[in-house]
Amino acid sequence: MLNIIASSFMWAAVSGLQVGVLSDTHIKEAYDSMVPAKKFCNPENYKGEANPKNAEEDAPFGRYYCDPPAKLIETMFEHYKKTWGNPDIILFTGDHVAHYISYNKKMKKPMYDELKSALRI
Repeated sequence: MLNIIASSFMWAAVSGLQVGVLSDTHIKEAYDSMVPAKKFCNPENYKGEANPKNAEEDAPFGRYYCDPPAKLIETMFEHYKKTWGNPDIILFTGDHVAHYISYNKKMKKPMYDELKSALRI
């Protein structure tokens, strides 16, 4: 399998294909830019109660210890497209929905749908 992947990369380099790589984005739909990292930027706790919005500063593009909001991923795609145009191939590796989604199966499909929409697949 590794030989096939290596051959694909070599072929892409020789043929002039533009290859994009996207890995482990962990897009967090329920992100609140004013909730501190100690609450993982979640608007609500596991009991459904509102977390305090008392972060020292607003962080609309993400915060350390929190999965990134969709706004960061969308901005990344906009920059990629403006800088390099549309890639010929996108290698989609890793997991892409936020960590807490694994506990809520009915949220997985909407998260993947949003990611597909951002990629325009």
